[in-house]
Amino acid sequence: MESYILDDDDVGQRFAAALIAKQQAGVQVNLIRDSVGTLGTATAFFTRLSEAGVQIVEFNPVNPLTAKAGWEVNQRDHRKLLIIDGRIAFLGGINISSVYSGSSSQLGKTAEPTNALPWRDTDLRIEGPVVGELQKMFIITWAKQRGPPLAARHYFPPAQVRGSEVVRAIGSSPDDPYSLIYVTLISALRSAQREIWLTNAYFVPDPQLLATLKDAVARSVDVRLILPSSTDSWLVFHAGRAYYDELLQAGVRLYERHDALLHVKTAVIDGVWSTVGSTNLDWRSFLHNQEVNAVVLGSGFGDKMRAAFRADLAKSREITLDVWQVRARCAQPRAVRTTLGILVVSLLRLFCLLLGCSPLGLLQASDAPALCARYQALTEQLAHNLFQRPLYLESKQSDSQLQGDIYAEVEQPFSVAGPALQGIEQWCELLILHLNVRVVRLPTRRCRPC
Repeated sequence: MESYILDDDDVGQRFAAALIAKQQAGVQVNLIRDSVGTLGTATAFFTRLSEAGVQIVEFNPVNPLTAKAGWEVNQRDHRKLLIIDGRIAFLGGINISSVYSGSSSQLGKTAEPTNALPWRDTDLRIEGPVVGELQKMFIITWAKQRGPPLAARHYFPPAQVRGSEVVRAIGSSPDDPYSLIYVTLISALRSAQREIWLTNAYFVPDPQLLATLKDAVARSVDVRLILPSSTDSWLVFHAGRAYYDELLQAGVRLYERHDALLHVKTAVIDGVWSTVGSTNLDWRSFLHNQEVNAVVLGSGFGDKMRAAFRADLAKSREITLDVWQVRARCAQPRAVRTTLGILVVSLLRLFCLLLGCSPLGLLQASDAPALCARYQALTEQLAHNLFQRPLYLESKQSDSQLQGDIYAEVEQPFSVAGPALQGIEQWCELLILHLNVRVVRLPTRRCRPC
């Protein structure tokens, strides 16, 4: 079993009890947990498992003194994988938690209160020869993290054909020269002829993915994305929204699901190419996380994926270009006049003036529309800048070829919003704006239909 998050809550306790029961019945249980993802889980939770005989590997420990394979705290194991007897596998986006929690950062700020919303996620149960490939990925990770020797078991039983679909397991690791999941997705998108339907919880496209989606629309492909309207990762949420204008102007259709906290990572292309897994469409998943996806070829499974997409679509609201460009008029921020707020704003203004900047001061309630518009623009711009990295991969030959030696890095410089001084001024302005409006809520709920 491999999981990014394993919470010490009701669901986590039930899993722990089941694992301990199987261990005591003679079934060897091997568990890989991510150190950051399980940072909030009590040590006693894992001690209980270890004392029962469960073998546990902590992936890239936060504590450098316990790191056996080198200290790489920025590289995380984001996989959600369960393999049983080498014959059955479960994978997808669901973590072991009562709320199905699992963002790129469990410690990030939320964009909206999430405790009232149910989580929407997708997992697959897989049988057949592909389970052996997933088993190899698990064992490779175990060995790289220098876990204890695995107990002698029949980890690779004879493969048996199940079903009629063609299934491929695709894993990625920061140690790889490139993300195989990424290049496979780009190749599939470029081959699309009729439709591209993507559902993803954390969407921050790199230039190549962005161009691929726009090119698909230009050749009359129906490109639709279902994205969250609420999130547990404030930074990723606003970085993704910074691309809405460009995507909408290109003809990509965007939808936001409003009755659930979307955590799905799926795609279906032309009704025959589908993928489900743990991979988000952002730079962290492609560069710094271990991920795993299943790619399924076949119209039977494709029909089920299209039906799931339509079900999400029915509970989502479409974001049109006109509505998106006037979204700031819907918010109703309230001015702050607390002594602490005035003091902090004054100190920030003094800091900026010393740097030669001209920051905002305290605003009046009548400034609400302009205030909200500027707040949103700054939030999206700064989040977007933080997510620019030297990315990604470009195919040198035919898109239908997937051999590892045909990909090379495209050199792209790190992008910032002007000189360093301007960046400092923008961050200070954003904080001043935030203090002026006592937790500004972007119009994901107050403004219809955005």
